[in-house]
Amino acid sequence: MADDLADLARRWSRALHRGRGIRLEAADLDQLAAIGVNDIIQAAAAEFLKEKAKCRDGQRRGDYTHAVTTGSTGTGGPTVVFDPPISPYSGTTQSEDAHALLAHAQTISQPRARRSTGTT
Repeated sequence: MADDLADLARRWSRALHRGRGIRLEAADLDQLAAIGVNDIIQAAAAEFLKEKAKCRDGQRRGDYTHAVTTGSTGTGGPTVVFDPPISPYSGTTQSEDAHALLAHAQTISQPRARRSTGTT
């Protein structure tokens, strides 16, 4: 598993660097689930849906506390209401999350004797 996970981490990193996609096989998905990626995705999706529901509720009530300004100042234009992207592919991956996942994958792919404990 360690060699497969290291290979997946390399492909993942290369794809992120090049701005391209990667093909995930069933074994890749199993490895990602084993290191907790599924939990992270599900939590992010739940948070996204919660925010979207808050925005729609605010729109129905005419409550614009969830509105975001357009960034223009002095135009007197209307406030633009936040409407999150519908497609999960229309946003970008938070680089901190991607780096944390890569670091975690690299850590668990190392043989036990070589893993750093964080102390000297």
